[in-house]
Amino acid sequence: MVNVDLITVLNCQCELGEGAYYSHRLQRAFWVDIYGCRIHSMDWQSQQTKTTSVPEPVCWIKETAEGQLIAGFASGIYTLDKNLQPQTLVWQLPEKEKHNRLNDAKVDRQGNLYFGTMDKSEQSESGHLYLLNKVKAAQIIDSGYVVSNGPAFDPAGNIIYSVSSKERIIFAVTLDENQNVKSKRPHIHLSPSQGYPDGVTVDGEGNLWVCAWDGNAILRFAPDGTLLQTLRFPVPRVTSIAFAGPHLDHIIVTSARTGLDQYSLDLAPQSGNTFLFKTAPIGIADKPANITGA
Repeated sequence: MVNVDLITVLNCQCELGEGAYYSHRLQRAFWVDIYGCRIHSMDWQSQQTKTTSVPEPVCWIKETAEGQLIAGFASGIYTLDKNLQPQTLVWQLPEKEKHNRLNDAKVDRQGNLYFGTMDKSEQSESGHLYLLNKVKAAQIIDSGYVVSNGPAFDPAGNIIYSVSSKERIIFAVTLDENQNVKSKRPHIHLSPSQGYPDGVTVDGEGNLWVCAWDGNAILRFAPDGTLLQTLRFPVPRVTSIAFAGPHLDHIIVTSARTGLDQYSLDLAPQSGNTFLFKTAPIGIADKPANITGA
């Protein structure tokens, strides 16, 4: 059992809070409100927050090896200027995928950027998992997702945990030397009572932390898929998680209000807020993205 103690609740009231991320270089935590078209950030030392409006839905923030902030918007990936506005296009969603949008993303242990797309109506299995690095332009690694989430990576970087939220399945995926799928198997299947898997991260012991949409919880699984711990939340829609702080002994967790009726919001008024917890120093630092065009 890992101790996880609530420090503060950041009252941002996001429609769809997502993309929790910590920049070691900037000593700053980031998260986004996809539907609200806002980037939120918090200075780690002062805990002062800042909110920036952007021109379209924004799904995640990452940093490149050159220290450039990049963001995944609904329509593509852009560098950000000093005011956190989209600046230079890095990758654009193909015309044939205009019914999709970007969703979640993570950088692996080698600096490869993985990002997913999803069907805007959440009906069609048109979503993909993409890989982008300095060697290759964005290539499709895996397909058949209604809503692609994650991914996350085991500590050695050999296994990709790719989330199919609609199916309630987290797949364990391995790639061959050409970065094509070598194997893909269902690793964890959430029950209806546990909700839908959303954002995920892995700690230094290889345990997988899973945000449960409509599950009021974060679920912590051992590397073999055994459920180790259930962390209950005062909100139903828990969306993304990241280890944070200079010692990676905190976690940032986002949540959502979207789709909840007034009765549900009255029962869970903290929905849409971001939660900051203290825990053991067990996080793994996010690698900067090693990509071209940024």
